Amino acid sequence: MPSQQGNFLNVIDVGSAKTCALVAEITENGLRYRGHGLSDSRGSRKGVIVDLAGAAVEHALVGVAGSHVRGLNTHGGITFGTRPREIAREEIRLAVDKARAIPLPADREVLHLLPQEFILDEQAGVHDPLGMMAARLEVRVHMVTSASSATQNVVSAVNRAGVHVDDTVFEPLACADAVLRSDERDMGVCLADIGAGSTELAIFHQGAVAYTGVIPIGGDHFTSDLSVGLCTPVNEAEILEPRARELCELLREAMRQSGMFDACLAGLVLSGGGSRLPGLLDIADSVLRKPVRLSWPIPLAKMPIELAEPEFATALGLVYYGHRARVARGFQNDRWSSRLKAMFAKKGA
Repeated sequence: MPSQQGNFLNVIDVGSAKTCALVAEITENGLRYRGHGLSDSRGSRKGVIVDLAGAAVEHALVGVAGSHVRGLNTHGGITFGTRPREIAREEIRLAVDKARAIPLPADREVLHLLPQEFILDEQAGVHDPLGMMAARLEVRVHMVTSASSATQNVVSAVNRAGVHVDDTVFEPLACADAVLRSDERDMGVCLADIGAGSTELAIFHQGAVAYTGVIPIGGDHFTSDLSVGLCTPVNEAEILEPRARELCELLREAMRQSGMFDACLAGLVLSGGGSRLPGLLDIADSVLRKPVRLSWPIPLAKMPIELAEPEFATALGLVYYGHRARVARGFQNDRWSSRLKAMFAKKGA
């Protein structure tokens, strides 16, 4: 990927309210902030670009979000015969291909194929089966899919600004790299990234992605309620409380439908600009009855203090995600080997 050459990482977070471009440098001491740009987003509704717009960098890793994104769990496997054999990369690739080989509508594409666990002769919980012995190899994966047209609109928007899109990333997966601790991923945690037009979810359990989804409510809905409600003699909290409760109830229902509500022992993590809405934390705590915290992204060295806020968690997460992917690829030329190494670098990559 061109943006991965040299020592710089360029990322773009295209949101419904704002677009943020962030540049980081890879140094011997780690990642270092080098610059950023902010612009109001225009022509975007509920995370989907309606009129094309872009940002001015040459190459970039770009975040994707919106109600068109959907996740599903699947599995597949291969049998070697009656006698166990040593598992090589090719066998792992074939097992993953089997898991991926499910029918999708023609208008959908796979954004991410995230391994959850491998199963060797009915022994589950294997992280990397390379070099192990088995007669049958199975894999459980989480697939994140998106509407091809919506993703292409994001790519086209950036391309028309003279920017080459090196890769696209579902935004809460990137955000997780900036705000979640490893113990939270293991215990079970739900990350809710509240943007202007929608709220994206990613649930982690035992270190892997267990569920992804989108709720079509974001900060703009609160703003709209407030602009209407201020015409009446009530205070701001009373105006925002019904919408905040609706969002939290939808979050609870999504967690229950995923089958992971009870498994989220670490609770709920809120990120994005909408997470700063007054009273939202208290309402989430009362509705979900689980630990709830506001996320504060890990800052880059030399980064302006104003970027160390929940609304910039996705942009910073894209930097960390891109750097982790670069390290996992190891600058290898073989495409499949690179992708496979990225999978095993950290479940949820």
